[in-house]
Amino acid sequence: MRVAIVGCGLIAGRRCKALAGCSLVACCDVRAERAQALARSAPGAEATSDWRATVNRPDVDLVIVATPHNMLAEIACAAAGAGKH
Repeated sequence: MRVAIVGCGLIAGRRCKALAGCSLVACCDVRAERAQALARSAPGAEATSDWRATVNRPDVDLVIVATPHNMLAEIACAAAGAGKH
């Protein structure tokens, strides 16, 4: 599975460590430096700040939403609507 993470803070780092057998392809955060730092930890991963574009990428199978509570529902619903796990 090809994975995108939206929200690249502390929790995202923990989620990345649990991605055995998966490939991290996109790291998204409103703070570009956090997305870039997480992307550097996974060869081939791209950093971005546009979560809408991230959840709609055709090369993403699964989206991990690791954002503050006020953004969880909107992002998770958009990912589900895009056919992502």
